[in-house]
Amino acid sequence: MLSKLINLDLININIKSTNKRDLFEELAKPLFIGNKIKDLDVFLQGINDRESQCTTATEGIAYPHCKSDTVITPAISVGVVPSGIEYGQDDDEPKPKVFFMIASPADSDYHIEILKALFVKFEPEFIASLCNAHSEQDALNIIKKD
Repeated sequence: MLSKLINLDLININIKSTNKRDLFEELAKPLFIGNKIKDLDVFLQGINDRESQCTTATEGIAYPHCKSDTVITPAISVGVVPSGIEYGQDDDEPKPKVFFMIASPADSDYHIEILKALFVKFEPEFIASLCNAHSEQDALNIIKKD
């Protein structure tokens, strides 16, 4: 399932953002450029609205997501920040280093299936492997690995 939703153009192992707001924009732009979403601003508003309900960070990974009419086709944008980004997580939680931005059409619960597929991978070794990836292709191979 994940291999249908992620491609090399949607992976960035060199995220430049240092805060959550900029990170969301940096992760959403490839979705817009790749024609996965129609309207960048509408999608970002949906992401921010969802995040305002509760943070989507856990154990060093964050998975900002939303269901939106602006989503053309389901997709996942992936970003890596080895030093982590302050994300509003609980004090005892590490800063997220790996980010999966999930775009899901408004008329489906596709994001639930995506989250199920991702959650089984959320282990410290997975985070470390992605943080040490040398290329987007390395990261894609790590994500696809069973």
